[in-house]
Amino acid sequence: MKKVFLYAGIALFTIAIFAQQIGIDNDEGWGRGRIIMLSSGIGLILTGSLLIIFQKRLGTLKKYVSNYLNFSQSTQIALISSVAACIVIIIHTWYSQPVAKDLENSYNYYSELAIGFKAGHLYLTEEPSSALLSFSNPYDYFLRKEHGLEDFPWDVSLYNKKFYVYWGPVPSLILTLFSKERLSYIGDHYIALLFAYGLFLYSSLIILRYWSTSLKHLSSWLLGSVLLVIGLITPGTIMLKEARIYEAAIFGCQFFFIGGCYWVYSSFDTNRLSLWKLAFAGLHWAFALGTRITVAPVILFSTAVTVFYIFKLIGIGKPKSYLPLLAALGIPLVVAISSLGWYNWARFGSVFEFGIKYQLTNVDYNVFKNSFSLNYMAKNLYNYFLHPLKSLPRFPYITRIEYPASNDRLGGLIYLSPYILLIFAPLLRIFNNFQTIDKRVTIEETKEPDKIWLTILLAGSAFIGMFTILTFYFVTMRYIEDFMPSLVLLTTIQFMQGMQFANQKAIMRRFLAFTTIILSIVTITANLMIAMPNSGITYTIELLNSMSKLLGLK
Repeated sequence: MKKVFLYAGIALFTIAIFAQQIGIDNDEGWGRGRIIMLSSGIGLILTGSLLIIFQKRLGTLKKYVSNYLNFSQSTQIALISSVAACIVIIIHTWYSQPVAKDLENSYNYYSELAIGFKAGHLYLTEEPSSALLSFSNPYDYFLRKEHGLEDFPWDVSLYNKKFYVYWGPVPSLILTLFSKERLSYIGDHYIALLFAYGLFLYSSLIILRYWSTSLKHLSSWLLGSVLLVIGLITPGTIMLKEARIYEAAIFGCQFFFIGGCYWVYSSFDTNRLSLWKLAFAGLHWAFALGTRITVAPVILFSTAVTVFYIFKLIGIGKPKSYLPLLAALGIPLVVAISSLGWYNWARFGSVFEFGIKYQLTNVDYNVFKNSFSLNYMAKNLYNYFLHPLKSLPRFPYITRIEYPASNDRLGGLIYLSPYILLIFAPLLRIFNNFQTIDKRVTIEETKEPDKIWLTILLAGSAFIGMFTILTFYFVTMRYIEDFMPSLVLLTTIQFMQGMQFANQKAIMRRFLAFTTIILSIVTITANLMIAMPNSGITYTIELLNSMSKLLGLK
């Protein structure tokens, strides 16, 4: 740990000194950001040097404190996890604070649909205006714009003189538990925030279970950094800052999907698969389908992988053992699919119509038929992974660049979330002689079908989700969340497997731990800055100005 401070300080110090030569600072003078970087580097170098100089005394102190407090490894993990969870929840809550003008102009789609459900119908209570209904083609954006007609909730579906919501009905069904008066105060941004909390919780539980069974020998502080990344990685902070119905639907879908993954994963606890946990997993995946139908290919793949492993563990010749498990997992999914078919038929007269072609948006989907195409992949790969950021002369120093086609700001994952590069951590064994370790790990993995299942499921779901978004014509940062939870969990598991491979190689273990910390710091810092609320930016700028005056730099 002490060398991490020293190396990080040297890196920051070097970058600050040679910023102009490297090309990250085009000004000849020393700006505020460069001075802060230099100061931080010097501070980290001094900290690392002191830790090395007083290594023995600190070791004695650490041993004394450990003996006095007598914290077990499990207690340390619990404390670190609790601290990380508190930090993430506080940041999520702070970032999810829409400004007053946004609240005034917002339309609470989920709550309004819940009000309609409580009234006994499937449409919104708001009626379309006679002017809108008088158009020969109300779905023509340019026709509506020409007449200046915007007297309707944006992006709803208009059919048979009624407004409908094309997003899945599950969140609204849950909201029917509240009274009509209470629903008028429940905005979509609150729903997005609650789903974000739940998504982080389930993701953390998966990692904690994997960690506790595979990496007990590692320091708990490394776990803390991993959990912070999971909670703050792109595009979560951006989505919370801009939370609307779109973000709420995506967060909700991923909450239910990752939740289902957790319950299947935890059902491997004993030699016998847990019936009720598989039923709970099926219920979660059913709710995911009922929240965002685009997750259907991912759910299909996940179900198929789970069924395969049930057969593999029990044996295909024992129907009395596996049929109840298949029923527990499959019945909620069958009910969900049937219910969605009925829901669509009752609204639009077709079990396959979710209301997409009746959307009142800037695209007429009755005419536009190229929503998905392989031709979009190359450009979208660049947009989502390599799209550059723009540097600023003052805090927060970086910002996303506006993408005119979608009226959104983009920033590549490689720059905002370099933590995902750890997905290649197991490749370290290629460059070292890990033959003995490889044999041991292979033997262990054959005895741990839960970990094999989890790796395959996360890899497949991340790839399917990514492929779906990359072939979609519309580009926006929030769509990254359709595959990011699976990708960041897979990356973390790959990192942990890399640490297992490097367990008997101190140099490689330290290198991987150091790389993880650096990539985690960059990821967390970039995402905090890129989506920081205006109040936080103003406060930080004032603080930096005060510090500059105090140090005589201004």
